[in-house]
Amino acid sequence: MLNIVKKACKTNCLSVEEFIVICQRYKQTEAEAVLQKKLGNYCEAIKVYLQLMKSAFEPKIMTYKKELYLAYQNEKVKVKMADVKIDPITGMMEDP
Repeated sequence: MLNIVKKACKTNCLSVEEFIVICQRYKQTEAEAVLQKKLGNYCEAIKVYLQLMKSAFEPKIMTYKKELYLAYQNEKVKVKMADVKIDPITGMMEDP
């Protein structure tokens, strides 16, 4: 859609404002941001780009949180296990 919008803007078949409305209707966020920038609405373009990034990363946030938590827990276990002494013959923990 982004390429279509860029080509259509060059041929001036519709105004940029009309293309923005079309992009919003069909949820073409990246194309909308490009058009906002073309109009000189830089703050609005930034908002649209931030919306695009949020929609891309938000579903993955819980996965990242879980991975960080598990990595943290794994590191805590390693630190605790570093203090534990194991008898090489019995394979049991030695008393401190």
